[in-house]
Amino acid sequence: MQISRMNSYRFEVLVMWSRAVPQFAPTEECSVWSTDDERLLAVVIIDLTDRDYNFVILARDKRGRFRCVDVGETYFTRRLAEKALIQRMPEVYARVNVTFEQGDETGNSLDFFTPQLPNDRLHPNFRTLAEGPGYSAARGIITEMAHVFDEPDGNFITDFQSMGFNSRLWELYLFGALVEEGFKLDRIHAQPDFIASTGNGRKVAIEATTVNPTVGNDGQPVDPPTPKSFEELKKLRRDYMPIKFGGPLNGKLRKRDWERSHIDGLPYIIAIADFHGPQTMTWSGPALSSYLFGLEVDLDRSTETGRPWQYRPIEKHIWKEKQIPSCFFDQPDVENVSAVVFTNAGTLAKFNRMGVLADFGDPSVRLIRQGTLLNPETESVAPIEFTIDVDDPKYSEGWADELQVFHNPNAVCPLDRDLFPMATHHFLEDGEVRSYSLPHTIFQSVTIIHSPKARNRPQ
Repeated sequence: MQISRMNSYRFEVLVMWSRAVPQFAPTEECSVWSTDDERLLAVVIIDLTDRDYNFVILARDKRGRFRCVDVGETYFTRRLAEKALIQRMPEVYARVNVTFEQGDETGNSLDFFTPQLPNDRLHPNFRTLAEGPGYSAARGIITEMAHVFDEPDGNFITDFQSMGFNSRLWELYLFGALVEEGFKLDRIHAQPDFIASTGNGRKVAIEATTVNPTVGNDGQPVDPPTPKSFEELKKLRRDYMPIKFGGPLNGKLRKRDWERSHIDGLPYIIAIADFHGPQTMTWSGPALSSYLFGLEVDLDRSTETGRPWQYRPIEKHIWKEKQIPSCFFDQPDVENVSAVVFTNAGTLAKFNRMGVLADFGDPSVRLIRQGTLLNPETESVAPIEFTIDVDDPKYSEGWADELQVFHNPNAVCPLDRDLFPMATHHFLEDGEVRSYSLPHTIFQSVTIIHSPKARNRPQ
């Protein structure tokens, strides 16, 4: 048995369940370690109150979740704690209890990938994920997440393998992003999908939904329109996509989740993602802001501010025979919605990239990410294009990097911005949408898979 420092991305994935349950002492992690077979993991920490050091050793419980099985003493320096950790790990490794059962495990680890349905009922995206080397990193990271993910409704696996694939993938993405943002998660209730709490006791309720394909009279999905010019793209964003976003948002509104006793008084969030067509999430996002706030960006210079754009109010959205009022946040009962959360990155490509960073999957697979990111020039409307190899040592990524939070200006229970520190936040201020982003915020991207064993394709 050998003990060595480990990939921090991989450590974060393996200890995700421990991250998602309450912690009490304010600490900061200094280094992470593992045995060569990953039977044991360990972390050296500093107590931010007393400024002394300690270590925690973790092993899988009966369900396969990494949990604390041993704790060190108090050490004056980080190096003393690391030396003591290296000495202690062989003692813990030699314990007879192979699975390190803790006696409070309930249920079993989920098996996402053994088919539970006939082949003709399996979703094409599930089959893409489950087969071949191109998505082996995504498959590896999702397999690991299955140890820590609870399914309160009992339908998760069959949905994940069939027509509910995208909706369930969206829930898995939200799980990863919420844990990364520092939330402790409660999924004992079927609705809403998450009760998320912080270390200081603040809680929010989050319900997930997706924009799904339109179904024709024959019961089959209808191909979405594809913009062939900038003018067509503007029209789709102006009218078509707000109607698509409006359907699931108003559907969640009608369920009145905020009236449930276990979320009474909590900020209530609807988390939405667009899966209604291949690649539509790469261009549909700006339409959500227009619909929520009832404002569109006109690329004409403003006479008041001198900027190369101005906001214009939108009264309604019309597409063919459908028509809905704009400004979702002004509609009846929406004052009970604190915010709408969105990302265009809750996709297989995200899981694949995060899997590669955490050393999952076939090492011969290479991922190239291309897209656009925020221009630091405040008056610019043109994003910056980028191309980067995910294996590049300079490359880094988090689950919540592309997360966007749209705050309801009329909310009876406003959402604190600091609850989502990595997200981009949008507010209505002085009749305009003001956005607050971290540097290097990515607007949209595709990931190209290069593999000697798989056909190369963007996602």
